[in-house]
Amino acid sequence: AKTLFQDQNYDAAAKKYIEVLNAFPNYPASVPALGELAQCYAQLKDDLMARMVYRYIAERFSRNAALKDDAGKALLEIAGVFESQGKPEQVDAINKLFFDKFPTHSQTPIVLYRTAESKFRAELYSEALESYILIASNFPKAKIYLDVINRKSICESALGDYTNAIKTLTVLIGELPPSAAMVHAIFRLAESYRQLDQVVPAINEYAR
Repeated sequence: AKTLFQDQNYDAAAKKYIEVLNAFPNYPASVPALGELAQCYAQLKDDLMARMVYRYIAERFSRNAALKDDAGKALLEIAGVFESQGKPEQVDAINKLFFDKFPTHSQTPIVLYRTAESKFRAELYSEALESYILIASNFPKAKIYLDVINRKSICESALGDYTNAIKTLTVLIGELPPSAAMVHAIFRLAESYRQLDQVVPAINEYAR
């Protein structure tokens, strides 16, 4: 099955995976096998069967302590196939399922960040902000934390929420080392005060 999959003979691989999975439904290797089965269906443009398999993976293995990490990775690999095919609705559906079923997975902050960045580039600031808030609240030790805080403040400013932008920028400035990034954040903090007609705080930040 694996050889057929790697040779991109997806129809034959799918049939062989089903044969193997019927014989060994609870074997540890069944999780990646199910993931590759779903990828086969995705490659064959059978989105209905792919969805059935990846939902089965999420429902069955998300509560299995020994296999849930592999199950989460399998979902992300399936999402990658749909992303390469330009099917954002399928990618969003898998990501939502991933967040619901694997909230503590090691890849959760990265997936949330990729989702947020996609929304941010499309200027869907309200939707992007939701993901940035989730990361900032739940993964403060993630390597991407400062990038997330920065993006969060940009979204808040773009939405005209300067009160929260001030709070976020204050946190960001407190975390940044002396740098061009800090100078830029201070300038944006001054601008946020100015937008709220808080002249004295704005002047103080411009002076800083």
